[in-house]
Amino acid sequence: MIYRWFNFVPTNTIIKDLLLGKWDSAEANRRLRNESKIFTGAYIVIGRPFMPKLQGVLLAIDAAIPQLPKMVSTWGETLEESWKDIKTIDFLGGFMAHEIVQDLRYTQILEEATDINTWSNMGPGAIRGMSWLVFGHGEGFSDSVAQQKKMLKLAAELLVMSRDPENWPAEWPAWEMHQVEFLLCETAKYFRSYHGHRQKRRYQR
Repeated sequence: MIYRWFNFVPTNTIIKDLLLGKWDSAEANRRLRNESKIFTGAYIVIGRPFMPKLQGVLLAIDAAIPQLPKMVSTWGETLEESWKDIKTIDFLGGFMAHEIVQDLRYTQILEEATDINTWSNMGPGAIRGMSWLVFGHGEGFSDSVAQQKKMLKLAAELLVMSRDPENWPAEWPAWEMHQVEFLLCETAKYFRSYHGHRQKRRYQR
């Protein structure tokens, strides 16, 4: 969870021992407060408002950690229910909660979840990617519950298509629903670039 809040890999390298051992916000603050870059713009990260971002995020983390033991003990059956649980933590929205759940899918906590190939929450990039595929531009779908259900049905069709060796080599790792969501986000970037829209980063064609 902390790793996703600090979404810049070099930041997590600096505090790696705190992530693997006992978390200490004061020590994390001491190490990071003079770093020129702590977060990236890959996705929005928020913490307690009305203060410097680092301190706001550290306070959000400190408030979240005590809630986790009771939560985690109930997880395991589905990614979706775990995601809903994580969203109840302050300052963890649908996108961040989804990323945390997908990380946990590769641990003993959620590795046997029953909806690995049937559920995913479409983030902003994936919504734009699905809109490009269906409507021919980056708008059309939204983040509403009804629209998420429609996109999930379409994502299921894409997952089936990925099983065709003509679309995805059989010797490569098979897609799960998360790969559909992830690659829809990359699809949005591709189409934006292809059609001459401004990108946050430079890509080579």
